[in-house]
Amino acid sequence: MTLSPQLKLACHVIRLGALGWLAWSVVRTGLLWADADRVAGVYARIAGTAPMAQTGLQRGLSLAIVVALILLTAVVVVRIWQLFGFYLRGEIFNDVAVAAMTSLGCAGLFASVSDLLARPLLLAILTGAENARLWGDPNDLLHLMVSLLVLVMAQIFKAGVAMAEENRQIV
Repeated sequence: MTLSPQLKLACHVIRLGALGWLAWSVVRTGLLWADADRVAGVYARIAGTAPMAQTGLQRGLSLAIVVALILLTAVVVVRIWQLFGFYLRGEIFNDVAVAAMTSLGCAGLFASVSDLLARPLLLAILTGAENARLWGDPNDLLHLMVSLLVLVMAQIFKAGVAMAEENRQIV
């Protein structure tokens, strides 16, 4: 299947947008975490406590968690790049593209849930275990819904691929 020039452009924009999102996330996170006092202040506000000086262990553990979350973001970007690469090659309704879409949905869901679960852990590490609690915002729900939407669409595409194959065998 050959995509129209408009769809090809959209695929390229989405791929580049994903790279931009990753770069923005890395820069924004790096700027925050480069300033230990600012990190302490942010988490103290969330916990409703006074900022505490961080030990090397606290800083190292929390930074390791943040780096792991950035790596999960990178996995999502790689999956977006792969999926839209298939589309650009005209591979839309086949098992490989469906697998790539499923992989993207799973990566997005895993990254979103990991981000939510990392928050109380970071809060406990940086402000004390008694302050650990789960929190979120509307964007978290949006990320979960979009990831689930991608997974559902992958299943719909999978059914379509199976039906098309069945029709080919009949004809």
